[in-house]
Order: sequence, then C-alpha cells, then structure tokens
Amino acid sequence: MKWIYRIRRKICFLKGDNRGVARWSGKITTHQIKKILQTKFKENIPPIVLLEINSTCNYKCPFCPQSSHRRPEQYMTMNSFLLVIRKLEEIQFAGTISLTGNNESFMHPLMVEFCRIISERLMYAKCSFTTNGSLISREQWEQLCKLPRPPSIDVNDYTAEQSTTRKFNEFLSSIPESSRIQLTIRKRSHSEKHGNRAGNQPGDFHPENYRDIICTWPFMGMFVAWNLKVYLCCSDYLHEVILGDLSTQAIMDVWQSPGYKQIRTKMLSTQRADIAFCRNCESDWYVLPEHLSALTTGGNP
Repeated sequence: MKWIYRIRRKICFLKGDNRGVARWSGKITTHQIKKILQTKFKENIPPIVLLEINSTCNYKCPFCPQSSHRRPEQYMTMNSFLLVIRKLEEIQFAGTISLTGNNESFMHPLMVEFCRIISERLMYAKCSFTTNGSLISREQWEQLCKLPRPPSIDVNDYTAEQSTTRKFNEFLSSIPESSRIQLTIRKRSHSEKHGNRAGNQPGDFHPENYRDIICTWPFMGMFVAWNLKVYLCCSDYLHEVILGDLSTQAIMDVWQSPGYKQIRTKMLSTQRADIAFCRNCESDWYVLPEHLSALTTGGNP
C-alpha cells in the first residue's frame, strides 16, 4: 500500500499541489509509525511530561493562538510544582520534563528554581524547555549553568536582526560553564505558517486532509497545566480535553486512564475523525517517544 502513497505524492509534487504532497507524505509516515506503535508501545511511564508552568507569552506570533485570543495570566505555584515532583519521584521518572507548553517559561519568576529542583531531586530525568530567549538574563543563565545537571534549551529567535542569537553567543563566549548546557538556537520567522491548532488558530486550513493521519502526542507526552489539570496536547490551547488532574490523581492513573486509551486506540486505527477535538486539527506530529526510537534500532527501552 505504501508504494501507492508514494506515487500519489509524486503526482501531487509534479502538479504543484502542496496540499496533496503534505497529505500523502502524512499517509506514508502514518503507515510506518503505526507498525512501530502497535508492536512496541506500552502504557508504561510517559516519555515526556510537559509542565505549562504559566499560561501566557510575551510574544504575539501570528501563527500562535497567543496572538488571537490570550488566556488569563496564571502561574503554577511552588506547592503544585513540588506535588508533581513528588509524584514523579514515586515512579522513578527517567524521561524528559519540559517546562514548556503554549507559554514563555521565563515569564514565571520561579523558572530557574524549578530547574534547580528537577536537577537535584530527579536524578534520572532530563530537564528541558523551549524559549524565545528574550527574557532570560545573564544572571539566570549563570545559575542554570551551575546546576548539578543543567537543562537542555531550545531557543527560537524570532527577531529580524537576530539579537537573541547574539545575546546567547555572548553568553557562550564569556561564561565558561556554558559548555555544560545543551543549547540549540533556531532562526525563526513571524511569517511562518503552522497548523490550525484544532481550530484555535484562524486561517485557511484544511483539517479534512488529516483525519486519517496519525499524531503521536497521545503516546509521547503528558501535558500538565498550571492548575495540574492534564490536557490533551499543545493544540489544546484552551484545555478543552481534560484527561486527569494531578492534584488528586497519580501520574500512572492518568496516563493509563480510559480517556487516554480511547484516544490512542482511535489514533492507531487512523480514526482521528472520530475524536471530536482531533477531527478539526490540521497539526501533524510524528516524533516517536525516545524509548520507541531506541527499540527500532536495537537499543534498550
């Protein structure tokens, strides 16, 4: 069947039909990923826990819902954060903790302190976050560098003059401990076009082309809001699909809940159209959880 998808993609490419190319590329990827997930995925500890520690961003990028309808400004409290950390300690979490959702993490005044707690208490986990880089100070960078296990940082530089990149290059050249941080800087543009975030982002989108295309987020990450409600994914900007609440539930009770199971089953059956929220989504996310990628290359989970 995959060869048919490839032929159709080639025809669309020759006709200049970019929508068609995207659709049939998605079909090819879905065909490959489904087999891996069906044979390798187990509902054990989630590979990534994403903590949206605050609800807003200081940017208004036109491709992001933050530009069209901002949410009320909310912050995860220290008590809530420590509760999540204790729950992660209980399951000996060894995956990735990302302090990023649809937010700019450095708007939270406790951002560096949160990184310190993860570094000191979750010895087998990895801390990471994505940032636009505009708010991080030299002092904060130095503090992150000195942590026992510094985070990995993904910086998206949206400035036309690349001023954010220059700032980080200055950090790298003048602070010796900078080499301890895994840093990725991406030059981005405000003119980029992305998916419709399940209808949360206006524009000329065609979610009907994605209703039989798989998305790996239900297998890959648990998204936790500032109030510890577990929501579906990064496209769920308004937290419409609540799958659990870590203020009252254990992490594994949520990750293995009937709600998650139903969504995964429909994704594996390419029945995205039957998931009320996902049927209106043009986003595609094909990244496999790290432990599954290892299995496909003969590594250990």
